[in-house]
Amino acid sequence: MIAGRIWVATVAFLATLAATPPPADDGLRPMERAQAHQMLRETRQEIEKYYFDPKFAGIDLAKAYATADERISRSKSLPDALSAIAQFTIELGDSHTYFIPPQQTVKVDYGWAMQMVGDVCYIVTVKPGSDAARQGVRRGDRIETVNGYPPTRNNLWQLNYMFKTLRPQPGLHVVLRTPNGVTRELNLEAEVHRHARITDVNSDLGRQQIELDNERVRSTRKSLFVPIEPDVLIWRLPSFAVEESAIAYGLRMATHRLALVIDVRGNGGGAERALLALVGGLSHSDITVGTIRGRDGDKPLAARGAGAGAFDGRLAVLVDSWSGSASELLARTVQLSNRGTVFGDRTSGSVMRGRLSTLTAGYGEYRALFGISVTTADVVMSDAGRLERDGVTPDVEIMPSEADLASGHDPVLAKALTFLGHPTDAEHAGALSEAFREAEMNAR
Repeated sequence: MIAGRIWVATVAFLATLAATPPPADDGLRPMERAQAHQMLRETRQEIEKYYFDPKFAGIDLAKAYATADERISRSKSLPDALSAIAQFTIELGDSHTYFIPPQQTVKVDYGWAMQMVGDVCYIVTVKPGSDAARQGVRRGDRIETVNGYPPTRNNLWQLNYMFKTLRPQPGLHVVLRTPNGVTRELNLEAEVHRHARITDVNSDLGRQQIELDNERVRSTRKSLFVPIEPDVLIWRLPSFAVEESAIAYGLRMATHRLALVIDVRGNGGGAERALLALVGGLSHSDITVGTIRGRDGDKPLAARGAGAGAFDGRLAVLVDSWSGSASELLARTVQLSNRGTVFGDRTSGSVMRGRLSTLTAGYGEYRALFGISVTTADVVMSDAGRLERDGVTPDVEIMPSEADLASGHDPVLAKALTFLGHPTDAEHAGALSEAFREAEMNAR
């Protein structure tokens, strides 16, 4: 599986963030501490068994483990203990090795989202009715700091990982600059939802919650399509974590059209087989994506061409800073094979192959389900280049301005459609993209 977008800038940054208090600190009970030690042990075992580099990227794994274990022993809260496990995985410094903590009894909805556009972080969505909306936060507001930390391309994932996964907060303190240059300092409250912890996936509660979660996730992965007259199709592909049949359906939608736009902005990756199905469906002949380099040696990563059934019209691929993993492989393969043109912002640079395991720590009411993703292989492109950390630089680098974000205009889609022979302005393209956003928000 090629998924995820986590990669490392500095371990020290995450360690500093870990000092942020959780919404409610009830202390660390002895069973929870023992549970955290067990999770750390099992995490180390997964890494030792599956990590693609037997030298562990030059990290002294035993020393890193001892440091994390000691930190758990000294932890005064469960979030602090979980942060120690997270930091242990992050020391390896690649995008697909990370810790997925047990389900929290608190879920927070901040009501807004941020994203890097070029090297600047902006508010890109604001939920109607949220505290952010009530305080006048708008798309296109530039984020100077979040809880005192300036967001960058290197640390934005860390901010999201800490505040959404490890230590959800009842609110965040932000410093914003509006498009007209006004600086605002705000405390933005989150919606906090408390629920029972699931300790048994086979219980009625466990099965019900898992099915609800799975359905929510599935709904956010659905492709959306907009035909532009009879000749051009826009395919919004939010995830590669889909069945091959979903890719086949999208390719059938493009059949007999002269041009296709595949929009993978915000697509963090997914299943390797889905990626290969799409790459193969765009080529008459077999095509080499690259090489999978793991402990067992090199293996080719190749897609079987679709022959006469391939879509052979003009192609544009749209990417942004959240486009990760499989999305990056698609974009770079399109470039290297001269199959089409890539538009947008430099991608996230999170291209490895990962293995996700779901594990259990503790027993009875103290049982906790957690996960660990381990990088099992590096990915080298057909030109011998690597995308990890560097990402894909589009053929046509174009990004929305503050004014575009504020008004909902989409110059990236407009440029691609115009390039494909269907002249479109950023305002009209923005209306098309807004329809996609609304459909995806409703799915959540």
